Amino acid sequence: MIDAGTGTAENYPVFSVAGGRARNQNFTLDGGNVSNAVGLTRPQQLTSLPVDAMQEFRVISNNYSAEYGHSTGGVVVMSTRSGTNDFHGSLFESLQNNVLNARNFFAASRPASRLNQFGATLGGPIKKDRLWFFYLSRTYGNSTSVTGMFANKNAGNPNAWTYVPEGLPKGAPLVVVLHGCTQNARGYDHGSGWSAAAEEHGFAVLFPEQQRANNPNLCFNWYRPQDAR
Repeated sequence: MIDAGTGTAENYPVFSVAGGRARNQNFTLDGGNVSNAVGLTRPQQLTSLPVDAMQEFRVISNNYSAEYGHSTGGVVVMSTRSGTNDFHGSLFESLQNNVLNARNFFAASRPASRLNQFGATLGGPIKKDRLWFFYLSRTYGNSTSVTGMFANKNAGNPNAWTYVPEGLPKGAPLVVVLHGCTQNARGYDHGSGWSAAAEEHGFAVLFPEQQRANNPNLCFNWYRPQDAR
């Protein structure tokens, strides 16, 4: 691991496999290529597969077979979970809260931190020995994803990620935060700490999220000059 990527400009891990070049990996999901070259041909995984939906993953470091000929820096192979002849399900929750966190030795207090991700899975047969299904649903506490935030042709119809602290009074400030190139709204929120700041200081946060149809590198530089105010 070279850089964990949390809160940095790239917002994704930078690592090397078997001495190969960094940012030179290939990602596959169920046999399909889910890599995307961004910026100066930096590969980035296009999908974020939840752990509860993953059957297995492996990292191939050398001696690739012909089907893995897209990279010289390692191949990350992932496969999704499938249903079986029996019904199985699960519930999960990932909780981060400053009440449970340790205080930094050099800090006067623990900063506010709220992250609550929860969901469920269910898999089983549609027709035994022939056809199966697997379903996963997850959501985030105190955070909301908004699709098609600006529905007009000039703004490009981006999505958005919002955070509103519980019990926020009417008339509280709204802070609009733009993520950087190659980033997404939710990842930038998690890495930058804006939601924690909103909890501590009492304001709502809106994270517009760029779409690749507007800019391949997810940069906010596609507006025409006359659209700016």
